Amino acid sequence: MKFRILLLLPLLGVFGVSAFEVNQVFREERFTRGNVNLRPLQEIDNASWIWPDGVVYGGDSRPVVRFRAEFEGRQEPLRLDVSADARFVLILDGREIARGPHKGFPEHWYYQTYDITGLNDGLHTLEAVVFYLGEAGPSSIMSSGRGGFVLKASGGYDSALTTGRGKWKAAMVPCMSYGTLTDPDTMTGFGNIVRGTGFLDWSELTWMEASVVKAKVTDDEYGVHDRGWSLFPTERLDPVNRRIAPGSIRAAQNAYAATNLLYSLQDVKRDWTARFDALLKRGEPVTVPPDSEVRFLWDFGDYYCAYPQLDVSRGAGSSIRWAWTEGLYNEKAMRGNRSEFIGKRVLRSMYDTFLPDGRERASFTVPWWKSGRGAEISVKTK
Repeated sequence: MKFRILLLLPLLGVFGVSAFEVNQVFREERFTRGNVNLRPLQEIDNASWIWPDGVVYGGDSRPVVRFRAEFEGRQEPLRLDVSADARFVLILDGREIARGPHKGFPEHWYYQTYDITGLNDGLHTLEAVVFYLGEAGPSSIMSSGRGGFVLKASGGYDSALTTGRGKWKAAMVPCMSYGTLTDPDTMTGFGNIVRGTGFLDWSELTWMEASVVKAKVTDDEYGVHDRGWSLFPTERLDPVNRRIAPGSIRAAQNAYAATNLLYSLQDVKRDWTARFDALLKRGEPVTVPPDSEVRFLWDFGDYYCAYPQLDVSRGAGSSIRWAWTEGLYNEKAMRGNRSEFIGKRVLRSMYDTFLPDGRERASFTVPWWKSGRGAEISVKTK
């Protein structure tokens, strides 16, 4: 198995891409809840929330849905208002252009607005990967208890792209489930288990018509408030992804996620340490042979909030565990100096597990960013 490691760093800014440009814009702020979900008050109120039929919630299920709509480019800018429950990644012609929504709660649910200019004539594809996180998602992210996606397009794009009007297709992405809290090394919540490849990279999908799960807002003469997903325009700047590979690989061991093994000076001098450091700093691929176990300690050199990215090829049946750490623990489970790692181990970490299925290219990431000043990545091959 060969692989590459990166962090995707949330950073304030603007997405700029070739052929077209995307800029976040801000709708007029709303300071009261008067007539919310009773009368159409804003452009996005004219769009319906959509979702595929037959989605199962609960248990270890983590529904991931990919939406797709095609449209013709026009000689006019495209303005989009967009939101989802719980998270979305918006993709235009194969390029990621936005993530959201900003955190709120069902009775004050945020949407974001973007202006897209420079679209050429011809057919374009707008996609959204939406994941419903459920009770095992980050506790700071509230939800209505069901998944949904809503988008309002401006002007001549309305009929093709506004949800509830446009011909949106939906497909379940069969790659994610929950971790558990039964592992004694886990104390901070559930991790993700991602199979096959990351949700942004999945291509073998079965498409269906998306269904309306909450209709657009219309005047209600009886004044009955429709609870949930009360939409408000965001007043916050987006985080934007910047690829980074900070710090260095400090040590490596022939072990997989063994919490009882302490790092030593011998681990600093191992060949694996130098090879993984070359991968990090110069992009030199590392091959892990069959029936092997190896893990390495990555020191970021600073504290980061970031999405992990892990690119692999082949490795069917293998398991990769990416654990985040704010500092290692000694034999007495005391942390001490967070810059030190000799005679220490990674404990009580939040981790994600990636399970390749042998394809020639897989690019793993997760729906929500993690944080720490380092990571321990463990690999076990079949």
